[in-house]
Amino acid sequence: RPRVDLHRPTSHQIPRMRVTHDLVVTRYNEDLAWVARYAQRPGWRVFVYLTGRRGGGLPPVCSGSAGGRRRVRCSRIPNAGYEWHGYLRHVIDRYETLAPT
Repeated sequence: RPRVDLHRPTSHQIPRMRVTHDLVVTRYNEDLAWVARYAQRPGWRVFVYLTGRRGGGLPPVCSGSAGGRRRVRCSRIPNAGYEWHGYLRHVIDRYETLAPT
């Protein structure tokens, strides 16, 4: 029989964090430093849709990770000239997995 360490839980003993909130941000060239604190909250997912110029790379908050997982999911989308475009894109692309709030 495999030996089980009772002081260290196995993966099936650790409950998965239930997603309760999705924070969706559409960004042109604004500062995103404020987003990081929401990414640390239990049960929160943060999505940033980037519509600004492609030069200069991703904002720092988009490349941060914790435990091998990206905390903030960033995607580039075309700049349609409307802020709501990013929110609509999020709902359409993730309709089946939206958080309750």
